[in-house]
Amino acid sequence: MLDQLDILEIALRGGAAGLNLLMAALLLVGRPLGVRRALGALFALGTAAYVLVSTDHFDILGPLESPVRVFAIYNTIFFWWFARSLFEDVFVWDWVKLSPFALITVLHAPLAIWQTPSGFVTEQIVHGGMSILMLADAIWIALRDRNTDLVGPRRRFRLVFALLGGAAGIIITLGENLYKSIGLPEATTFFHAVLMFALTFFFVSWLLSVSRAFFAAEAAGARAGETTAGNAPVPSSSAASLNGADKQAFDRLTELMDDGVYREEGLTVPALAEKVGIPEHQLRRLINRELGFRNFTAFLNARRIEEAKAVLADPANARRQVLQIALDLGYASVAPFNRAFKQATGQTPTEYRKAALGNG
Repeated sequence: MLDQLDILEIALRGGAAGLNLLMAALLLVGRPLGVRRALGALFALGTAAYVLVSTDHFDILGPLESPVRVFAIYNTIFFWWFARSLFEDVFVWDWVKLSPFALITVLHAPLAIWQTPSGFVTEQIVHGGMSILMLADAIWIALRDRNTDLVGPRRRFRLVFALLGGAAGIIITLGENLYKSIGLPEATTFFHAVLMFALTFFFVSWLLSVSRAFFAAEAAGARAGETTAGNAPVPSSSAASLNGADKQAFDRLTELMDDGVYREEGLTVPALAEKVGIPEHQLRRLINRELGFRNFTAFLNARRIEEAKAVLADPANARRQVLQIALDLGYASVAPFNRAFKQATGQTPTEYRKAALGNG
């Protein structure tokens, strides 16, 4: 017999599942249907599945329960993929992103090893530990480039996402494992339902308010990596129509970049804003809207890589060390220079130099 708390929990879980299905539908019908929208919908569907199968109160799924339960197992991976697609300007599928999916599949395969007591414990520890690592990585990704993010809504959302998405996910994962291992009070499932409903309500509200800022850039591409990062920043057509303070600031910014301000090691948005003589938010808006960059590091790299290509292709610099070139361009070490250069050109600096000088 269900008591009032059970009925309320069922209502909350049903509401959370319904909101997630709504979020998935909104993402899938939006255009263009890029990677971010698809992964967001996958995460929403996975969350709806998880909400329904993480309690004993739902027995309405019938024959669908088994596939829904299997689908829900992967939801932390779906969340991790979605986080990376949101906060990385270039989302590329590789073995790092796909390996957790393969590992989870093996852990939950109908193998005899997992049917033993020790196998069950191993499966729970490995799955729980990997889930926490992915959630922690999502937090790190959200916060890592917050200061260099030039997209206003995304920059503001990073901290909220880290706290409400990643941190709450870790709490839920830990609570679920404790519930299974040591037996927490039955009321725990009710608080779990409350938390899931609150998080889902927040994510749906966020999607309705800022979806354009997050997803529209997939259509046009972003110079922060979705186009070649080595392209020098060229003002868009709208830059010519700027008036007043914005026009003066844009001209001053262009002058500073032409004078080589991008070569300063550790140059930040606040420092450049001070040089231009405008508030930080105005500089972010100018670089993002008028030059098309979504990330300040990509904005600097565009100029740095263009100059590096010229230096590396010059026979007079044939004996100049790559490390020295990197330091002269404002990089703290050669590693970030190599990464940025290869992302922009498809070659390492050394490979580019050999090809340009005919030594390849």
